Amino acid sequence: MGVSELDDELARERRELGTGAKLAIGCAVLFGVPLVLLIAYGFYVARVQTPEDRFAAALEDKPRVARLVETVKRTYPEEYTLLVKRVDEAGVRNLDEEQLISVIASFAVRMWSRHRSEMAQAGDAEVLALMTAIGRMAALSAKDPVLCRAQFSTVNLVGPEMARGRKASDGMFALAAATVNAAAAGKEHPVKRSMPTAADGEALGRKLQALGLSQPQLLRLQQKSLSDADMQANCDTLDKLFEAILSLPPERIQRLGTQQMREGGA
Repeated sequence: MGVSELDDELARERRELGTGAKLAIGCAVLFGVPLVLLIAYGFYVARVQTPEDRFAAALEDKPRVARLVETVKRTYPEEYTLLVKRVDEAGVRNLDEEQLISVIASFAVRMWSRHRSEMAQAGDAEVLALMTAIGRMAALSAKDPVLCRAQFSTVNLVGPEMARGRKASDGMFALAAATVNAAAAGKEHPVKRSMPTAADGEALGRKLQALGLSQPQLLRLQQKSLSDADMQANCDTLDKLFEAILSLPPERIQRLGTQQMREGGA
């Protein structure tokens, strides 16, 4: 049989195939091959890709998170290594953006505690951004019991319980970004900052009094092992505290923010 005759024979067989056979062939092409490829890719991800590779792949469709991570990688490579490890342990391939942000926000707070001196040398814009982000989270926490507990007790920030919707996710991202940007700015472009004055304290005291806050309420912010009711009361106090701070003139916020950077973090 010549080549042309073989071609004719194959064409005739294809025309004579029943619908069931055609569907079977179609399924094999559409589903069988991709399934094999998926299995192979899963093996590759699990055994060949490094944690950093997996992290990079997870960030491909999350540009704002990727930019934040790039800042960490550029200015604090040792922190980037820790972040990759933390995210990989949390199951990087299974985290959506909100859950990934909660992991990074939790990490950023601990990063803050390790780089207080650099953060306290950040510029005015970075200080104001951080204080604004803290105030935003305080306002959200006053209305959300889960976020409230995250402020005053040790909770797992990873998982569906912390995927609190767009507002909470954006608030956590803003806080993480402000923390990372302040640490980066303080390291790359350090400036000499001033601590709060007695006049700053008096001005803040008047604002707090106007909002009805008492000294016992403020002191309770430092207590440990609080009940749910006390934690909620603390979140309400924290919200009012930052409402008062952010209502001050910018130069006072800057000085109070410098103290916050020196003493904040986990």
